[in-house]
Amino acid sequence: MSAVTFYDTPPDGRWPRVARLAEAAYMKKRRAIILCADRSEATKIDEYLWSFRDDAFVPHELVADTEAEDATTPLVIVTSETQPIDADILIQLTPASLDFAARFVHVIDIVDHRTPELLQASRDRYKAWRTRGVTPVFQKS
Repeated sequence: MSAVTFYDTPPDGRWPRVARLAEAAYMKKRRAIILCADRSEATKIDEYLWSFRDDAFVPHELVADTEAEDATTPLVIVTSETQPIDADILIQLTPASLDFAARFVHVIDIVDHRTPELLQASRDRYKAWRTRGVTPVFQKS
């Protein structure tokens, strides 16, 4: 059963939150996947991870298809429900299906406040996890 954490983060705090979570995973020697809505978002978070702090280094790869160039990469950024590395953490900038997300030991869901519809979708995912018998943790940023 997956552990699920919802981070209630304002729209301008989404990428800093994801970067800090990715860095924390890397420092703990855990492997993670960041799921993005599309190639544009993936490219932007890729660039952000290289520059979010001068002293930060989070090795990562933007994966265009289902295969990572380096299977030992600790963090990959994807745009579809694919698991190109053996990761135990899923960081969702865009939501995955619950069946895909349940494959991971820890699912991190960034609550989306950009529109009322996206916020409601975040709430619906929270309820869906509870229906599956998972009690998500809720973190306010």
